[in-house]
Amino acid sequence: MLYRIIVGLLSGVLLLPAITVAGQPVQSEAGATVDKPGSNPLVAQAIADLTVRESMSPDDIELVSFESVTWPDASLGCPHPGMRYRQVPVDGARIILRSKLGLSTYHSGGGRPPFPCPRWELESGKSDNTDK
Repeated sequence: MLYRIIVGLLSGVLLLPAITVAGQPVQSEAGATVDKPGSNPLVAQAIADLTVRESMSPDDIELVSFESVTWPDASLGCPHPGMRYRQVPVDGARIILRSKLGLSTYHSGGGRPPFPCPRWELESGKSDNTDK
């Protein structure tokens, strides 16, 4: 609970001035049109989470892509070994951020705020999803 309060405060007070950019949509590397980072609350939440996890400034984080996706099940594209998930499509998003530590992928959906998808899931190719 305290973690959510801290992330909420960081995204609402500290980060938005640093990442808010007015203007036109930008093209992501994946080809999807996305809003500037500060105009999307999911992106702001993911950046806030990464700054806390990695003890870095939001200025050190770059939005690589934001995509609306429909996850094939309730794992939201990040299944944990041995877990079973409801097999229902879930609308959500995939956010890819770049920092000095490399790429970080965040998933969200079904009202859940963005969370980091474990790197081992992405490297092993087990992260399964279907784009909208």
